[in-house]
Amino acid sequence: MTDEEYASYVRQAMYLRTHEHILLERQRHADARARQKETEKQKEAQARKWDFEIAEALKRGEQRRRRGRWNGIWEKYLRSWTEEHERDEDDVPRQKKRRKQSETEKVEDVIIWPVASGMRHDVSVENVEEFFRRAPQAGAGSKAGEGEVDIGAILKTERVRWHPDKMQQRAIGAGRGEGLGAETMRVVTAVWQVIDRMWVELRSK
Repeated sequence: MTDEEYASYVRQAMYLRTHEHILLERQRHADARARQKETEKQKEAQARKWDFEIAEALKRGEQRRRRGRWNGIWEKYLRSWTEEHERDEDDVPRQKKRRKQSETEKVEDVIIWPVASGMRHDVSVENVEEFFRRAPQAGAGSKAGEGEVDIGAILKTERVRWHPDKMQQRAIGAGRGEGLGAETMRVVTAVWQVIDRMWVELRSK
């Protein structure tokens, strides 16, 4: 070791001895800053996790609400067709069961259309497609032990049910004069075309 190196070593040793408390204080501050950073990092991670869990809970709640809503819509829709079938199949002579259609009664107020509202004025390609994508699944999911529904079988049934000739025949058989009007038949045909297309597309997969 040269004289210069020795002198540098001595100066450094003396500095450490005389400034030890300063160096320790600096180290404590550095350690404190590091701990604070780590704490803040953990808090941010916890906050993100909390926000994510809240968002997921809200999403699940919204999904349950929608399933419940669509389940109610699907049950109402099925019930309307069950009641219609029971009227057609009743043992009491049909002419005694029919009621005359009043001048103010509208057929669209009797038919439950395959859309969320059940109303004719809401019938569109998008709304009918959404109905058959969501409602049957919601109905199945609400029952314990049931899972995916056979949408192909449902579309096949609905395809027959909504065939324009079948709907017109059913209306006449129910004692509604000459049957469904031209505007109602136009909407019936549009509904059937959507169902038929969905059924054909499903079969081609």
